[in-house]
Amino acid sequence: QPMNGTSGVDVDPVAGEVYMCQQRGEPRITVWDEKTGKLLRSWGNPPVLDTPHALRIKKADISGSGEIEIWITDMGVGLPDTGHVIKAFTPNGTLLRTIGEVGVAGTGLRPLQFGNVADLDWSQDFTKMVIVDGDGGPNNRAVEISAKNGDVITSWGGLGGPETKGKFNISHGVAI
Repeated sequence: QPMNGTSGVDVDPVAGEVYMCQQRGEPRITVWDEKTGKLLRSWGNPPVLDTPHALRIKKADISGSGEIEIWITDMGVGLPDTGHVIKAFTPNGTLLRTIGEVGVAGTGLRPLQFGNVADLDWSQDFTKMVIVDGDGGPNNRAVEISAKNGDVITSWGGLGGPETKGKFNISHGVAI
């Protein structure tokens, strides 16, 4: 199966499944057997996901099912009324939660309104999430939120260049 614009990969070590997202082409999300390379399932075609940028696997804490959650940043630079959000899915592609305002590019004035949201990661205890927002978008910042309820804890950054300390230019990835 040809991939087009692969932008995120993560592994569920318990199930032995490799999750991949691609920005162009369908399906947007593919799940592969870690040992055989066989395609197991796929999901997330537009308009569910427009332009996935990052994919992270997290142990469940909001669905209560005990399953992992697949978290995807959707930049939304292709279709109208899509993207600029972070979405959490079950391993089979059922939407659990959306953070941000679908289809509305943020300006930084509202902390949970994103513009080309690029990546996310969690604290070691999974209580906080850091979101990197601004891969070519207007915000160029990091936003820290409560993973439990989505409340904003803090944000920092803004558009900058080589001479501006504490600012970003094309915020792209984060690791905690």
